[in-house]
Amino acid sequence: MLQLGIESVTDLSLRSGVSKTSIWQLLNFRLSPRGYRGKWRKPTLAICKALGSEPSDLFPEHLDHEVTTNLIASFVEHAQITGKTTLQLDACEQLQQAEMEQTVDEVLGTLTDREGRILKARFWEGKTMAETGREHKVSGGRISQIVAKSFRKLRTPTCLKKLEGVWDHLKESA
Repeated sequence: MLQLGIESVTDLSLRSGVSKTSIWQLLNFRLSPRGYRGKWRKPTLAICKALGSEPSDLFPEHLDHEVTTNLIASFVEHAQITGKTTLQLDACEQLQQAEMEQTVDEVLGTLTDREGRILKARFWEGKTMAETGREHKVSGGRISQIVAKSFRKLRTPTCLKKLEGVWDHLKESA
């Protein structure tokens, strides 16, 4: 890469037109260089073009099949080595996470306490409607009604605009 005048990820990003985040995801196996149908992803092809090489030269393990992300394996390996069981985020990821949590908390603040607790039980804790209903001393059907009402409240233009950035980040991460 030095022969091509590329000394950093920033240089590669400028030359290929691929974001530094996408390059980082590819190099750390957070994003497969191949898409779901086995074709090379556009960022992979752009990076290879900038480097003057073929995707198969840079990603030989992806020739026969798509290699799934090694995020879980890395987490387990890190936990075994350090004894820590929490996934460590870099400073940029921590800032993004904090901003997303603040935005979600702000939007959920438009709901009543009861609606917030019910949504948390259903979607964060993964409880069924019946389990959530027992906790709140109502039927599962009533929980369904409360969830629907909460979603209607969250679909207001103000809430949707605030959540737009969170949704975009989640789509990039997936």
